[in-house]
Amino acid sequence: MSTTSSIEAIETVPDGVTLEEVACPMGCNAPSVEVARGGDRLHRIPGRFAVVRCEGCALMRTAPRPTQETIGAYYPGAYGPYVPGAPELAPGPLERLRTALRLDGTRKLLPPLRPGLALEIGCAAGRFMRKLRRHGWTVHGIEPSPQAAAEARALGFPVHVGPLETAAPPAERYDLVVASHSFEHLHAPLDGFQMLRAWSRPGATLACAVPDAGGLLFRRFRGAWYDLDVPRHLFHFTPATLTAMLAKAGWKVERVRPEMTLNGLAGSLGYFLRDRSGGTSAMGEALLRFPEVRSPLKMLTWPLELLLTAFRQTGRMVVWARAT
Repeated sequence: MSTTSSIEAIETVPDGVTLEEVACPMGCNAPSVEVARGGDRLHRIPGRFAVVRCEGCALMRTAPRPTQETIGAYYPGAYGPYVPGAPELAPGPLERLRTALRLDGTRKLLPPLRPGLALEIGCAAGRFMRKLRRHGWTVHGIEPSPQAAAEARALGFPVHVGPLETAAPPAERYDLVVASHSFEHLHAPLDGFQMLRAWSRPGATLACAVPDAGGLLFRRFRGAWYDLDVPRHLFHFTPATLTAMLAKAGWKVERVRPEMTLNGLAGSLGYFLRDRSGGTSAMGEALLRFPEVRSPLKMLTWPLELLLTAFRQTGRMVVWARAT
């Protein structure tokens, strides 16, 4: 899949990082055109990268990109998903009610399903796995970060440490594969989807959330789009391109809907204001803190969140597919 890179990074990447350019994984014999360029805005690690779109199938990918062996430099310990959650305590009455009504975050990602054997891709420190376990699921995980995987293992979950491509087949086929903002990080997503299909029973469910590069936020903000997040995000899916790739791997998409969130809009505006002011903007920094805000006042933004969701312009999507 690797080819000699014809695109140079604008900035020098960290020592030890090797760049590669890859062809379209869908096997298209078509040229690609650059549609955006950006860098690591989250942690400000050096390097700028192009996003190109295949003229054959319209799939977008980061090119060049760090190799699988060296991309860890862009995942520091402070990377949000790797930070451990609060210690797991016996749930109180309110938490049990939230779990029973699936108001604990599982409703946003999963359809109603009978519990069985689940696999979470990119399980990080195990926060979502804990929720699945409370719903009766037996959960396995795959996580590239040794630090985050250790946190999940400490909670009692079997976790493969390393990328999906290095995991061994399970002893028993899965009923559910779930991934919350993980598939865009895969170096070889088509191969990964094919592996997951082979590991899942016929009729199993795949549920994932990924950024939606087919919406207004990407078209308006391009390199300042909050969910571009290069070079960690290696592929930038639209509903059509993700549906096509899943179909090629043996998954039939049954539903695509917007993920209800304002994080993409707030973060993109924050980056835009930071850029316009030359790197410092009080309003921009406040908007960039919005995704982490845990204030009751955040409820005041729900009307705008509902509006963006109704028009499918949140910049993120939830996809449900079935193993054929």
